[in-house]
Amino acid sequence: MIRPPLSKKGPHMIRSILWPFVVLSFLVSAGCGSGGGSSGGGPAVPPPLAGAASGQLNVPPGNELEIEPNDTVLQAQAAALSSIVAGRASETDSGFQLPSGNRIQDLYRLTASEQVRVVLTIAEDDRLANDLDLFLLDSNGVVLQVSEARNTGIELLETGAGGTYLIGIRAFAGSSVYTISFRTLSSLPSDAGIEIFPPGVEIVPGEVVVKRKAAPTKQAPDSAAFALKHGLTRSGQEPSEIEMMTLDPSETAAEELSRKSTGSSSLRQNKERHPTSEQNGLRSRTYDSIRRLRLDPDVDYAHSNYRLKPRLIPNDTSYPIQWHYDQVFLAEAWDITTGSDSIIVAVIDTGVVDHPDLQARIIAGYDFISDPAVAGDGNGRDPDPTDAGDDASGPGRHSYHGTHVAGTIGAVTNNGVGVAGVTWQTKIMPLRVLGKGGGSSFDLAEALKYAAGLPNISGTLPPQRAHVINMSLGACAQNPTERLAIEAARSAGVILVAAAGNNRAGEPGCPAGTLEYPASYDGVVSVAAVDILQNPARYSSFGPRIDVAAPGGDLISGTDVNGDGNPDGVLSTWRNSLTGQNGYAFANGTSMATPHVTGIVALMLAVNPRLTALDFKLLLAGTHQKTMRRITRDLGPPARDNDTGHGLLNAAQAVRAALEVDGGPQSSAPILTVSTSQLNFDTGLDVITFSVNNAGSGTLFVNSVTGDVPWLIVTPPSGTAPFSLRARVDRGGLPPGTHTGRITIASNTSQNPQAIVDVTVKAGGVGAGNVGSIFVLILAAQTFTTLEATETSIGQDYGFAIPAIPPGSYIVVAGTDRDNNGFICEEEDACGIYPDLITITSGQNTPAINFTVANFVTSPAGLQTTLAGLSGVDVNRIFPLLENSKPVRLQRPR
Repeated sequence: MIRPPLSKKGPHMIRSILWPFVVLSFLVSAGCGSGGGSSGGGPAVPPPLAGAASGQLNVPPGNELEIEPNDTVLQAQAAALSSIVAGRASETDSGFQLPSGNRIQDLYRLTASEQVRVVLTIAEDDRLANDLDLFLLDSNGVVLQVSEARNTGIELLETGAGGTYLIGIRAFAGSSVYTISFRTLSSLPSDAGIEIFPPGVEIVPGEVVVKRKAAPTKQAPDSAAFALKHGLTRSGQEPSEIEMMTLDPSETAAEELSRKSTGSSSLRQNKERHPTSEQNGLRSRTYDSIRRLRLDPDVDYAHSNYRLKPRLIPNDTSYPIQWHYDQVFLAEAWDITTGSDSIIVAVIDTGVVDHPDLQARIIAGYDFISDPAVAGDGNGRDPDPTDAGDDASGPGRHSYHGTHVAGTIGAVTNNGVGVAGVTWQTKIMPLRVLGKGGGSSFDLAEALKYAAGLPNISGTLPPQRAHVINMSLGACAQNPTERLAIEAARSAGVILVAAAGNNRAGEPGCPAGTLEYPASYDGVVSVAAVDILQNPARYSSFGPRIDVAAPGGDLISGTDVNGDGNPDGVLSTWRNSLTGQNGYAFANGTSMATPHVTGIVALMLAVNPRLTALDFKLLLAGTHQKTMRRITRDLGPPARDNDTGHGLLNAAQAVRAALEVDGGPQSSAPILTVSTSQLNFDTGLDVITFSVNNAGSGTLFVNSVTGDVPWLIVTPPSGTAPFSLRARVDRGGLPPGTHTGRITIASNTSQNPQAIVDVTVKAGGVGAGNVGSIFVLILAAQTFTTLEATETSIGQDYGFAIPAIPPGSYIVVAGTDRDNNGFICEEEDACGIYPDLITITSGQNTPAINFTVANFVTSPAGLQTTLAGLSGVDVNRIFPLLENSKPVRLQRPR
């Protein structure tokens, strides 16, 4: 039973006591004296005067509380987009009656112009006895969708197109505190390390990718027992570092539960059994499984598996034969080299067909598609990467996307028939990951490892690893499994090139400007597309991760810009899926631009086999220490831009630069680079860390790091690269709205001596959000014990003051205790931690302790990581001792 919540009428001071902070399987002992008197008989030393601490908590807009009554259509509480509402539902509450006989206890009214993800987080641990369900209804109360998974802490739904909806919470059994969030898909992050189901991608329900820690706790179960513990089934026979695990799609819990009531008879109620229930329930269970895996101390990471799509724009117009090679000065490059058969390019795509203009180029590859239904060739993974078709334009109408990409890279050239490739002699290793409906991120990661000659799920290795990997595919999401595979391939010496994406205008769940992956991972060359006029293609994605541009074409019906009677697309090898005949076709997209860059890299490697991924990145940026030659041409303003990166690639200049890099003199000049050019602090974020690096040689010293606005604090003020910079914002005193600032980093180098990082921060204003009563704890920095505490609320504008604190260094943490169990900052709570230690001085007040408290879903692992990241905290007092104990919990005085 949940105890009654504390009064929310206003703050009251809590008496000063010493209280354990971290609940662990060890005790922190305090040194004890003999009573404080002097054994020498001298005068007693008076204790130091106490100091004080005060500040204001920033509760961002969108953090709200349930307002009762909200159990009829007319009483439905208005829900704002990007808001998180904290409430409570019980089966004993009255509610909105459905035709099925079920009742919905809490109703929220939501209006949006785009798709919205609604996530219900249930606080109670016993979720069979305390089971909440989530309903999507139209504005009149007709049920559209239901998520009613059993024994899960999450229910998840997504609305359709824009409109007005009712969101219902039903207490099927028992009662629970909850939080419910309303986020447009366009506002969700793409990083699977943050967002469990990244937007803009098709999730594979029931599949979870898990990486366990290399050094787990002593009690860690073996792989099979670990899977069983989390209700999962391992997909492989042998344990591996990264595994794909599956949930049982059926649920064995009872369909009916006895409904608790105050009467003598026990009524029974049924689940809604709506047509959407089963699939939505599986999605919710998958989401919750990943969330709980992330709380396991033995898990390094866990994320969903999702479908990848080829980056091909439908072929609906025309354009001239190979005009695109002139744009990148290929003929001039061929005067220097036409390639080398010792260079291998891996094409991770749909596979290839047996095409006469490719036969002499293709070497052995592999089919990594695990799902036979997706593969379409009658089985799962196998050594045959032949493209069996993808039904991209309907049943039996295949794109043969990988064949088109491979032809641009290396179709047989100077043979009197067909088309030319960028290279004339390069070998192509086809690796199949895309089939019917696309492909999965897990399969992509395994193909990357195979291409790099690294152990992978196939159990086989190529005779020779690839030198370059082409990835004309992607999704609006990232995940650590892909990232690790990218890093491993790059560490093996492979240069990775990927399509930036065709999302310039935006699409559902993937708005314009959204970063696409794998192109946006560190170490991958992200390729945008230009049209025949060398303008950014109308479809080409844009953003801070674009590295370079290449011809992608633009097939617009009836358009023939150069008047030659041919479509304005990229021409390459293809097969007609209706006739089965091999031939050639025009296509457009960043998928078509990417193999131009990949092929040019292969030409560069032909003259300089020692060329590295870093060499190529520095050449693109014009900051390579061995040459001043530019290999790109600006198409817009000078320097890099978000449409075409460093500009349109020039093959002839690239090959010449590769020769110079190989034999040119070594420069000792340092080159300043930073890991990002933009920092975006949303309303719930106070600190971001980024890095300063030396892309050249010698010593790079940063003379100064300065912010141009008073609310922006950047530390340290100087240093020798490489080192990390920590940017923190103080919203105290900022009016509501969006504010901008700039960080300037000045160094001692003459080549690229200064870097600029633009900063955006959102502020909500005092009292903009309401999360109820908040407890503010003052914790000893070394012993993690609570020394003082107070309570505040919206009635005090979330200001707080603690008047009597002994001198010393302290951690300040604040949070709610919605289930009134004595612990703050749990799953159902709002939480925040001041990003620095505070110093209390004798007799002095320490003011302006301003930080954010918001309705984050807090995990113990996240808490301990945040605490360990505070400057001045001894991390050895947290992590080693936690290996055989319970996670961090914050206990408040009661």
